[in-house]
Amino acid sequence: MGGARFLGRFPVDHTWVTTYDARTSTFGDAGDVEAAGENFWYCYGYFRPIGGTPANPTGYLGSDAGNRAFAECLVEPNRDSWSHDPAKGTILAYGVDGVCHQVANQVLYASNGCITVCQARGYMLTEFRYGTYGRHPSWGAKVTSCSTGNKFASPPPFDAFESRAREILSAPEDRDALAKLLDIRRQFLASMDAMRSDLIARQPSSEVLNSINQHFFNAAADILGPIRYHTLFGVEARAKVDLVDPEVLARSGRHRQERVR
Repeated sequence: MGGARFLGRFPVDHTWVTTYDARTSTFGDAGDVEAAGENFWYCYGYFRPIGGTPANPTGYLGSDAGNRAFAECLVEPNRDSWSHDPAKGTILAYGVDGVCHQVANQVLYASNGCITVCQARGYMLTEFRYGTYGRHPSWGAKVTSCSTGNKFASPPPFDAFESRAREILSAPEDRDALAKLLDIRRQFLASMDAMRSDLIARQPSSEVLNSINQHFFNAAADILGPIRYHTLFGVEARAKVDLVDPEVLARSGRHRQERVR
């Protein structure tokens, strides 16, 4: 079960995952969820009894059967993602490795169809920037270590953005622009992956991280033009987009400093 709630400051929905249908089952907190034998995955958010966005009153994004033990191994449920590392999956550095969408996708990797939160507002931008399951290099190893007895006949790609973009921009006249977009994405992600350790050490502010991301999005807008950009990402070209929530980054940073001490 995926959930979403609109973050009014940004054109992006926060997402989380549950083992129950929040449209019909309501809990007061994660303790109540755990006592009932259910799971709530925070995904760098607060506990949310229900979802809801302007375009989606219930916040419901989709559901699928899956392997609960596998999901619990990939991302620990019923614990907040700021102070409890296993609840982060491999999105250990918020804003660098990914954001809430990538944590939610990591949980949902254990679903039968490996569904994602792709229906959330702003999702294509977060997948463009961070990939489907985030940028941490240990994600593949985490899947392997957790997947004993949970083999997929056809494992999905760890980064579905390219195939999704090809489906959306499939017209012959889109071909050159799409090729250029995918090329700058590969270059950008490679450079950011190479800078990962330095970025984490410097602990940049949300303003810095969002500025880096905005420069990347603007470059994409220059390649695609306003119509293609809106078609692919669902927002206006060069619109200000803050994927990194300053409150979440600040809170995760405080807990990281406390552990270092």
